[in-house]
Amino acid sequence: MVVKTMHVSTIALAFREINNTMKGKARKLVIGTVALIPLLYGSLYLWAFTNPYKTLDTVPVAVVVEDNGAMINGKMRNIGNEIKTRLKNQKDGSEGFQWNFVNSAEANKGLKNGNYFMVATIPASFSKCIASAQYDTPTKAKLHVKYDQASNMLASQIGKTAFRTMRTEISEAIAQEYWEHMFAKVNSASDSLGAAANGAGALHEGSKSLQGGINKLADGSNKLSQSLQKLQGGLGELQKGANTLTEANARSKEGAQYLAQKTQDLANGAQQLSEGTQRLSAATSEFYEGAQKLAASSNELEEHVKAGNAETKAQITGLLMQAQNPAVTKEDVLANLQSLAEGLGENSNLLETNLSALSAGADKLSAGSLQIKGGADAISQGIEAVNTGSNKLAAGANNLADGLAQVSNGSEKLNNGVNAAAQGSAKIVNGSDQLNSGAKKLSDNTPKLVDGAKKLHDGLKDAQKSGKV
Repeated sequence: MVVKTMHVSTIALAFREINNTMKGKARKLVIGTVALIPLLYGSLYLWAFTNPYKTLDTVPVAVVVEDNGAMINGKMRNIGNEIKTRLKNQKDGSEGFQWNFVNSAEANKGLKNGNYFMVATIPASFSKCIASAQYDTPTKAKLHVKYDQASNMLASQIGKTAFRTMRTEISEAIAQEYWEHMFAKVNSASDSLGAAANGAGALHEGSKSLQGGINKLADGSNKLSQSLQKLQGGLGELQKGANTLTEANARSKEGAQYLAQKTQDLANGAQQLSEGTQRLSAATSEFYEGAQKLAASSNELEEHVKAGNAETKAQITGLLMQAQNPAVTKEDVLANLQSLAEGLGENSNLLETNLSALSAGADKLSAGSLQIKGGADAISQGIEAVNTGSNKLAAGANNLADGLAQVSNGSEKLNNGVNAAAQGSAKIVNGSDQLNSGAKKLSDNTPKLVDGAKKLHDGLKDAQKSGKV
């Protein structure tokens, strides 16, 4: 009950204070003015937001075009300049601004001084980013907008409107090119799908042939494996032959050394033969001198015999004449005959001795002449044979040296080739095993490939018939 009484008293007190306040004109004027201020503020606020974009064409906006252009669909395009042209040609009544196309330095200076409400910059890579849409890794094109919020509390809202206007112009600038590019790609895709349908049919037919080829490949790989095993056996035999060739090469070198030694011996023999020829020539000269002396002695002996015969004849004649003389006694004749007989005996002995010596000398001379003739013939033949053999030996030695060098090089190359062939055959065997394994996998998956190709071919044909492609 007490609470209710207090509440009524408070209300009554308030009304009483209001009545007291309203008394007097000054107080009424103050109260009316205070009530009018919120109304005025609200009216101005509503007026400001009734059509905020009506006078946007008086808002100065700086546009900086730095675009360098790019090649788009085979044509050189500068999207930044195209946007600049569209902004200049905006029709009345659109959400346009007072566009000012300046450079970056002037735009920043004007924004700072309050000459421009905002700055919109089209970067240098703008066209390049738009052109990247035709490739696999497109890059998003960016438009830079900068405004000073300190100059107006609605700067962000108006800036969004300006940005939306420029984005519309950008979209219109590239939309036509985009759709032309898309339609060209669609037409190209349609042609490609038709070609794919034909290719799928060919793939289906080719896959059938592939199965047969895979079987032949498997058979061929088996034969290759068997042939490689034979090749390894043959390489072993080849290695043995190479070893034999190496041993023969060593023996050939020994033979060459022996040949060189015998060549030296032959040269020494030729030297000795030359010296013997010289000695034979000297002996021939001595033999000739002896023959001349023997002939002279024979002549002297003949003359001596003739002289002895004449003397004997004269003595005999004298004895005969003495025998006829009576004054000469027989004893004197006998003595003279005895003396003559002794002289004849001495002359006979001397003659016999000289004849024996002469006969012996003649025999020796004849034998010596025959020996000299045979030796000279033998020496002549030997010299000719030595010259011929020496020439052949020199040519054979040169050929042997060349042949040994070729055999040595060929042996080394053969050894290297054998080693390389052995390594290569091992790799071929491993590759053959992998080929067999791959051929088996390919053979197992070929039916799936054939089935997939058939389904692709049928699906593409159905799509072409339905007009979807």
